[in-house]
Amino acid sequence: MSIQVCYKNKIFIILGIIVLTSIIVKLYSINFGLPIHTDNFDIAMRSFAHLSGNFDVSPNRNFGLSLLQSPFLLLVNSNNFLDYSSIIRLFGIGVSTASIFVMYLLARKFFNEKYSIIAASLFAFSSQLNHSAGLGETEALFALSLMCSLYFILRQTNDRLVFLSFVFAGIAYTIRPMGMIMIIILLIIYLINFRKNLKPSKFVFCIFLFVLIILPISLVRYDQYDDPLFYGDVSKGFVTEFGMVYAKNVESVTATEFIQNNGLGVFLQEFILLGIFNSLKALASVSLPYLIILIPIGLILSTKLKSEIKNFILANWTLIILYFASLIIVSSIILLPRFFLPLIPFLIIISVLPIQKISNVKTNYGNFKTISLIIITLLLISSSVIYTYFVYPPPDYKTESEKIEFAKFLHNNLDGNFFSESMAAHYFTFVYIVDNNSFKNYYLNDELSIENSRIQWLRLYGTSIDEIVLSGEKLGLKYLVIGEQQTGYNYIDEIYEEEKLDSYLTKVFDSNEYGFENLNVKIFKIDYKLFKGE
Repeated sequence: MSIQVCYKNKIFIILGIIVLTSIIVKLYSINFGLPIHTDNFDIAMRSFAHLSGNFDVSPNRNFGLSLLQSPFLLLVNSNNFLDYSSIIRLFGIGVSTASIFVMYLLARKFFNEKYSIIAASLFAFSSQLNHSAGLGETEALFALSLMCSLYFILRQTNDRLVFLSFVFAGIAYTIRPMGMIMIIILLIIYLINFRKNLKPSKFVFCIFLFVLIILPISLVRYDQYDDPLFYGDVSKGFVTEFGMVYAKNVESVTATEFIQNNGLGVFLQEFILLGIFNSLKALASVSLPYLIILIPIGLILSTKLKSEIKNFILANWTLIILYFASLIIVSSIILLPRFFLPLIPFLIIISVLPIQKISNVKTNYGNFKTISLIIITLLLISSSVIYTYFVYPPPDYKTESEKIEFAKFLHNNLDGNFFSESMAAHYFTFVYIVDNNSFKNYYLNDELSIENSRIQWLRLYGTSIDEIVLSGEKLGLKYLVIGEQQTGYNYIDEIYEEEKLDSYLTKVFDSNEYGFENLNVKIFKIDYKLFKGE
């Protein structure tokens, strides 16, 4: 008994060391002197709204994260949003850190203690997850919910804890709408694992729990968007470029309309083949630096496993494949590797298989297994730390500060709406809300809405700058904000480089002339009379 307790304490100590080291790596990528902004800023605003009883839901995410982090905002009472940004960052780090222990428990369903510690280590030093943890994004909490969901359904018998799997799947949906795919994944796994001992009443009860948890948010979505399953990122339907998704001058396109206009072959090429290709690219991106090597080998080894964990590996692959498949059409339009971050824990399970295979090689050297495990683990962790150092350095304070000052310039000096594909305008909404000291009650008063401000950031789409300007005229477009080589659209980059390219554009701002050292951005005013040749 004492030996067993001592062994468990040893494991706990090892996990503790992993956790503490992981926190240091997570903190490396964060600059606490800068506020969160863009999507993460919106989540924070909704957290403040929850504290006052407002539970409106975002088009692209549910209020699971904003609801859970909202009580932590009560830890301080400040008029400085930076204080709350720090709390939100630490909350994300805390969730990501707690997930290391869950990763260990999940791995124990597949491996013994040693390999489970390796799985926890790979998770703890995942460059992408560590970078995301301090951004205030949904991925850390979403991934934790998925891990818990899979953990509780991997049972040898149809016991009482299985229902918790559906509870956590429901929680996953409250964080991100794409969590809806979990109900299909769980039903398949449930039928595979318990087909010989299926209890219909428990099966129905599990589904009931899932529906019960997602019902409140579904009702709110129906009230706001007339659709309980509305998801903003795909609301434009089957458009072919990311720039079209949020563009005000682009109408939604149904699958039927696209096929009628372009044919079935083009539809399959644009939304299935391209979606698969982009999804694989995104998956490869989140698998760097070590999973990308281990996963293919793990895939092969998955077919040659002992029967006692074969069903569990099959369940793991079911989750990976169906989650991956659910993002194919989305990825054909929006290529965002962060959508695939929640798959990392399950890819790690597959990646441990080749490590297990190597260490189990029979040799005459007695300590080969232990030494090989230590060497492999250190190599993998070292590669991840090095990758983090070069790929995910902390944001440059000077550059981000200049972006904030530029956003203030936009609000204080422009007298009309602007179009921008530049990262220079990232803090536009942030500055408007914070400078008006309204971040604690932004969603409680319609008069504070950014849409009601005297200038707006117009998202538009066009294949030429003339098309952008023509579409924008009806929406009050007056300025073009163009950064240096940041757009991906050649016709926009050319305006920055060749200022006299279009006679109807007059440069009214150049960051280099206003004392900005790191930020390169220009503002051009549109003369519609010259544009029309009047």
